[in-house]
Amino acid sequence: MLQYNNMHWVVLLGNLLAIVSARPFEFASRDNPQNESYVLEKFLVTTTDAAQAVRDYWTPERLSSIDHDPISTNTTPVPANEEYRGTEFNGQGDIPHTVGRLLYTELTEEYGWRDSSCTATLVQSDNKATIVTAAHCLKPNVMTRNHTEWNENILFLPGFRDNLPQVNFTINRAYLESSWVYEGVTYFNDRAFAVLNSDLASGKAAGLVIGAAQDIQFGTEPPYGTLYNLGYPRYSSDKEEFRYGSPAFTGRRLSACYGEAEDWWRFPSDLAGFPCQMSGGSSGGPHLANFDMQRGVGTVVAVNSILDQNAPPPEGIVYEYGMSVTTSFSKLLYEAAQRVKLELA
Repeated sequence: MLQYNNMHWVVLLGNLLAIVSARPFEFASRDNPQNESYVLEKFLVTTTDAAQAVRDYWTPERLSSIDHDPISTNTTPVPANEEYRGTEFNGQGDIPHTVGRLLYTELTEEYGWRDSSCTATLVQSDNKATIVTAAHCLKPNVMTRNHTEWNENILFLPGFRDNLPQVNFTINRAYLESSWVYEGVTYFNDRAFAVLNSDLASGKAAGLVIGAAQDIQFGTEPPYGTLYNLGYPRYSSDKEEFRYGSPAFTGRRLSACYGEAEDWWRFPSDLAGFPCQMSGGSSGGPHLANFDMQRGVGTVVAVNSILDQNAPPPEGIVYEYGMSVTTSFSKLLYEAAQRVKLELA
């Protein structure tokens, strides 16, 4: 599943896509005026009928059939000295309401349209309806797909547990960096903000329905220090019996890792990470600074983007790296999203 080939051993986490190259990746220059990025707005679900169609699409059977490791009946707990690399999140407070599973349908070369999932987080915003996730959870990068199709049937399920979401929200529009969508640029712009449609039953914004949201701050440097990483992985990268097939590693429950963030060693970028065994499905999940386990609140500083070793084999161990959302361009995306006031047609 994970491969190493001289130059690259990297996995984009949303759909477990291995990227193997015989030569270095070519990045568009940030200094080239012709490649200057801009905020790209994409409208997704803008009518009540379209919102209902997305909800109708996600039947319990379809949700259960999304690819994941085989479900195990083993109940061996994760050893205490291994919890930092991934275990079920058992905290309380706001986390179970603000972090959720993000369902979508993606176009693949091998299978055509296929159901999949990521993770997203509701953050504090003026419209009380803004989430942050990885860009590849909404739109595959042109480097990793030879088509320009956006993901479809996108549905946010905050507080997802054991296939029983409490509420769900469709996405009205998304904001991505243009270079992610149109150029062969990857890794250092794999984040997106999106605006949720209001709850169909009550007409209230997601933040009012949920009653909570995580903080987000902006700066210029990749996030460092002790961070918590949350997600809904459908696979464990180590296949250890205490993780493999467990609820927290088959997309059924929220998983958590924590550690001291380090720079990604392969390329200069805005990515930092730490040891973690969460794999496909955890993409877009938050890296939280200043995290209070009891209250379930923290500050989102990055989103899960890639799984990679922290050094060339055989010395390297598996790290999960997050794309910083604290950059100045991230703030532009966030500001564009939080200004939107919604009303479905």
